[in-house]
Amino acid sequence: MKNMSLTTRVIIFLLGIAVLGWIAHYIIDVAIYISIVSVLGVLGVLGYKLFVFLFSNKDKE
Repeated sequence: MKNMSLTTRVIIFLLGIAVLGWIAHYIIDVAIYISIVSVLGVLGVLGYKLFVFLFSNKDKE
């Protein structure tokens, strides 16, 4: 019985680690995707503002 319960505990422990690892992997993927999108968004806004700034200066000249 002790060996059986020990094996069961090890299996449950490994399954728990696998599930936690899968969840963490999914969360990390989502976080990376969100960060990439936010960085692209910020760069797009800055690029657009720079574009407008340059063109408005050319119009003034």
